[in-house]
Amino acid sequence: MRVALAALIIIEEEDAFATNGPAVHLFGQSVTEFQCRIARQLGAGHFVILAERMPLTLMTAVDRLRRDGIIAEIVRTPHDAADHIHPDEQVLLFCGAVVPHPAVAADVTAIPGLVLLTVKGGPGTESEFRINGEANWAGLAALPGTMIRETSAMLGDWDFASTLLRRAVQQGARLVPARDDAALVPVQDADHALSRSRTLLGQQPASPTDGIVATWINRAGSWLAPHLLRLPALIPLADPAPASVAIAGVAAAAAGSSVTGLALMLLAGLLEAVARPLASLPIGRFRGLGHFRRLWRWMAGAAIAASGLHLSWTSGDHAALVAALWLASLLRPLPGTRPWYADASGALLFTLTGMASGYPLIGLALGIAHALASRLDAERRPKP
Repeated sequence: MRVALAALIIIEEEDAFATNGPAVHLFGQSVTEFQCRIARQLGAGHFVILAERMPLTLMTAVDRLRRDGIIAEIVRTPHDAADHIHPDEQVLLFCGAVVPHPAVAADVTAIPGLVLLTVKGGPGTESEFRINGEANWAGLAALPGTMIRETSAMLGDWDFASTLLRRAVQQGARLVPARDDAALVPVQDADHALSRSRTLLGQQPASPTDGIVATWINRAGSWLAPHLLRLPALIPLADPAPASVAIAGVAAAAAGSSVTGLALMLLAGLLEAVARPLASLPIGRFRGLGHFRRLWRWMAGAAIAASGLHLSWTSGDHAALVAALWLASLLRPLPGTRPWYADASGALLFTLTGMASGYPLIGLALGIAHALASRLDAERRPKP
C-alpha cells in the first residue's frame, strides 16, 4: 500500500523573504512556493511551512498556491508543525532554500524508510548539517511522520532541523549522495536563482527517438529556454504556442503559402523544444504540449500534403501531389522505441528547402529517400 505523502518546509534562509526587498524567485515563484509544487508533483496531499515570521511575500506565495488547489498551512513552532502531520505519513522535508530537480526528490521518496540526501563533506565544506567526515546533509529528506512528532516533543532549546538530522542518523537513515552537489546549494539571491533555474532546465533529457533534425532543434530550444526566465510573464505562453503556430502553419499551407506554412511548422517544433524542459518542472499546467506531441506527425503530414496539393493545382504537375502524399504517409511513427532519423522535422526541412529554392520535387524526393532509408534501417534492427 502506498503511504500518504506530506511536505514539511522549514524556512531557514530568512533572506528568501526579506521585508526590505523582493523575494528570490525561480520561474516567477518564490523558493518556498516552488518547493511546495515539487511536493505536489510527487503526490503530496498537504503542506506545512514552518516559519518564525510571516512576511507579506510569504503570505502572497501561500495565496498563489491556494488558487492552484495547494493548501499550505503556515506554523510558527515545531509543535504546531507536528500537529499538522499524521504519524503514518511519509514526510518530504525541505530545509532552507534548497531547490532540487523533481526527479531527485522523487528518488528520495521512492526509497522506503529514513532517507537523507547528502553532498560531499570534509575539509573546506563547512556546514551546520555535517553528518560525518565525508558527507553533509543537502537539506532534503524523507522521514516518517512519527519522527516529526517525537522530535518536536523532545525539543528544548535545540534547533529543530539539526535535531531531526541527528536523530535520523542515529536511527540508521540511508544516505543518498547527490549527483550534482552544486545544484543543491541553497538559493540565496536573484543571480543564484537565475543560475539554478537554468540548471533545472538543463536536466531535462532528450527523447531517445529524436531524429537528427529534431535533435538539433531540441538543442536550440534548450539554449533558448533559459532566456524566458528573464521574462516570467512569457512562461504561461509556452504551452499553447506550439499548437497555435502549427495550426497556423497548416492553414497557411492549405491557403497556398507553402513556404510560410512549412516555416511555421518548423517554428512550432522549435517552440515545443523550448517548452519541453519547462513542462517537466512544477511551474504550471502544460496540457497543450501533450496534445501537440500526439498530433505533431499528423499536422506535419497535413502541411506537406497541402503544399503538394497547391503546387499540383498551380503547375498542373501531379507528381508533386503524389510525392507529397507519399512523404506524408511515411511520417507514421515506427513500432517500438528504435531510433528513427526521418522525423517530421526532417521531412519538413527537406520540403521547405525544395519549395524555397524552386525545386520542390527534389526536396520531396530527398525527404522520401531519407524516410525510406530510415524505415529500412529500423526494420532491419533486431526487435527489443
